[in-house]
Amino acid sequence: MKTTFYILPFVMFLFFNSSLAQDFEESTYVSPLKKGDAVIGVSVGYPNWGKYFLNREFNDFDVVNGVTRGFAPLGISGEFMISKDISLTLSGFVNRYGGTWTSTKEMFINNQWVSETHDYDFDLTRFRFLVGMMYNISDFEIDNFLFHIGAAVGASEIRFKESSTNPNWRLRDQNYFAIENEDLELPIAFRVNVGFRYFFKNNMVFTFDAALGGPSLSLGLGYKF
Repeated sequence: MKTTFYILPFVMFLFFNSSLAQDFEESTYVSPLKKGDAVIGVSVGYPNWGKYFLNREFNDFDVVNGVTRGFAPLGISGEFMISKDISLTLSGFVNRYGGTWTSTKEMFINNQWVSETHDYDFDLTRFRFLVGMMYNISDFEIDNFLFHIGAAVGASEIRFKESSTNPNWRLRDQNYFAIENEDLELPIAFRVNVGFRYFFKNNMVFTFDAALGGPSLSLGLGYKF
């Protein structure tokens, strides 16, 4: 999360700096996107960090009967070009993971060892809704390719359900409830991304992104209007 705060001002500087510079530069290159264009798309991300860290918890504590579940992060996005290089973006992401397991604890009570066994189960879904800006880098002048860098801020919401035969167990108390020290209950979401797009026939768009906040890597398919 701290890394995002450092990168975000730098990205915003690029946006405004490029906006001023584009008034003084001319190029014969024709960008796949122009002012007034719009793009909508869907994406799938990798990895599912929640599922990954839950699996690691199972391995660290030798949980032999643990089962994890979840699906790859999914996204939907919309973009509107407000200049030849800069666009406004709207995006949403959803990610789900969970698991079930049985844990046995040995305790020494009244001069004898006693085993206590409990079952655990939970599912957690996280939603992110963001508004941002994207700078489309046309300097490389590669036909049908367009590189980009973007930043966005918005809201985050989690919903979860939990059950256990252990009355003292709460999901919020577990290590895997915080992904890379990021508090999942923080209602604010940030995202900084870099990537490229390939435009092909019938206005279809293939997208690749690497990002901080949301899916680390994602592939997408969109349509340009």
